Amino acid sequence: MKSKIIYFILIILYLFTSPVTGETLTKSHQLAGQWPFHPTKAIAVDTSRDLVFMGDGDQVSVLDSDLNLITLFSVTESGQIGGIFYAQNKDLLYVACKNDGLRMVDVSDPETPVIAGSYFYTDNDSIEINGVYVENQIAYLACGLGGVLILDVAEPADPVLLSTVSLPGAWGLIYAMDIFVTDHYAWVADLFNGVHVIDISQPDQPEGIKLLALAGSRDLMISGAYLYTALEGSGIEIIDISDPQNPTEASSYVHGGGEIAIRANDSFAYITYTSEGLRAIDITDKTSPIDNPAWVYSDSGATGISFGENENTLFITSEQSGMHKIDITDKSNMHSAAFYDTPADAVSIDISGDYIYVVDNQVGNTPESEGLRILHMTVSPQNIQFFLTGFCKTPGTANNVTVKDNFAFIADGDHGLQIISLSDKSSPEIIGNCEIPGNSIRLDVAGDYAYVAGVDQGLSIINITDKSSPFPVASVSIQGEVNDVEISGNYAYIANGNNGMMIIDITDKSNPKSLASIDTPGIAGGVSIWGDYVYIADGSRGIDVIDVSNKITPILVTTLDTPGNAEKISVSGDYAFIADGENGLFTVNISNPAQPAKETGWSYNSIGSSSDIFSGFSTDDESIFVFLADGPSGVIAINLSIETESDTPGQSTGSGGCFIQTMGR
Repeated sequence: MKSKIIYFILIILYLFTSPVTGETLTKSHQLAGQWPFHPTKAIAVDTSRDLVFMGDGDQVSVLDSDLNLITLFSVTESGQIGGIFYAQNKDLLYVACKNDGLRMVDVSDPETPVIAGSYFYTDNDSIEINGVYVENQIAYLACGLGGVLILDVAEPADPVLLSTVSLPGAWGLIYAMDIFVTDHYAWVADLFNGVHVIDISQPDQPEGIKLLALAGSRDLMISGAYLYTALEGSGIEIIDISDPQNPTEASSYVHGGGEIAIRANDSFAYITYTSEGLRAIDITDKTSPIDNPAWVYSDSGATGISFGENENTLFITSEQSGMHKIDITDKSNMHSAAFYDTPADAVSIDISGDYIYVVDNQVGNTPESEGLRILHMTVSPQNIQFFLTGFCKTPGTANNVTVKDNFAFIADGDHGLQIISLSDKSSPEIIGNCEIPGNSIRLDVAGDYAYVAGVDQGLSIINITDKSSPFPVASVSIQGEVNDVEISGNYAYIANGNNGMMIIDITDKSNPKSLASIDTPGIAGGVSIWGDYVYIADGSRGIDVIDVSNKITPILVTTLDTPGNAEKISVSGDYAFIADGENGLFTVNISNPAQPAKETGWSYNSIGSSSDIFSGFSTDDESIFVFLADGPSGVIAINLSIETESDTPGQSTGSGGCFIQTMGR
């Protein structure tokens, strides 16, 4: 994705370009934020009313048992739901909102849920509520580094803290992920240490009993006299808890690691995997689980799991999309009986100020959820939180967004160009449109004109002086695919699929002229200009560097393969950032365009499929971020850093490299 209004130059400081003798530079990255925060998806089921509640990002979806949406409501400003628990006898939904406390929601009328109460713990910044279990009007919270909180929630509007529990851990490191309560005991899944057993016969005076040392634990449940837990990438453990004060291992099972969540009845345990999906294990004999290779559901990876209205149904959620209802009657033919897709896909992004603009064109069976989403960003030195601010449905298939001034311009498939006013970001609205023959795929905006490229239409030039009445000025017929366009000066650069790259002279907007073209090894899908060079995302062939100092005779300088399928490209300073399909972010150093070099420290393998990218975003403290439109996994922010490390004893270390914001081109 290109930065349209504000462009950033990467200034390489002296330490960065010329480290002193004895110093080395290290580039690294970390996931800084995601919307929605899919790995925290959670499920609760109301069997009496055939309702399913799904936590996804900052919202809870209320669905019927056939996964038809009843309503969708936001419960947290943090953007992250860690877990949910449903108290059927009270029609209350308890939502663990990570850093944003506990929400209690009255769902007696599922079409109009009402927040009945909230609880915030302010004494410990490390509190991060990942799981919640409610028993006898007492809520037990698994709180990450903060251990366990126990609340009296008899009055949801006035919850009372009864006690806190600090958990023991190796080197003092613990992280409570999940919690389950039975009789007078609470069982806590600790990501680093295993399972903690707590005596809660007196909730205001809980007493730790035992730590079952395991290779971490991230999810657990109890059925009968057995506890089942999914270990952190190390299989599952079945524990005999008939004597809660002296639990013993019954058996363990490992299948390649990556186990995320588990549910079990007397006969079968069901395990979810992020990539593989769902696996059934025969546990009739708890001491000897049986794995049948045919008992696998692999159409979707899964992070959350819950039994449905009977033991022949499971509900699972995935990191990349919504919820599946799985018929498990025949373990050799487990299949999806219904599916609900969440409105979280991201195919194109642009950033202006503190807002990120996302378009979604593939919500499946809910096209009314497709269009433009506006997310407000709160940026800290290392992280970014996203808050959904507004949504505007478009009449066509929203493929691309560009923001200029206070307007969003959408390439809207067979509905051409849509112009959306952003004066009220909570209620954006379409104020103008221009029908264009063909399928509008990408666009760029420069001055008073929008340049719209697409299948069967070539390049259309639209006058947008009056945003309410845009009109076509001219068009250029282009043979083959037109996958991207970027404007620089008096020239339009086109990613032309199998035909490579094309240059169009747009000096006279009413009479544009095809100037030159050059073939590329792959299928040109994205284009970005920096100085006298054009950088092409060339599909399976990686990226191309083209010298366009002479617009009539462009020269292919070199190519560089990427691990994935290069979809789009964004250049900032000495770096080209590539949306590399299922490989996520791939970064290339282009300080010498003739010899581009891979920057593995600034590459990130995402969980979705990256189709667009925005680079050149920095903060006052010089933090650098890149944003991916990662398809079904939503929007991903990646923090990039540079560190200088001294090889000389006693020599200090530092950092260098920052984005400097400049206006115009």
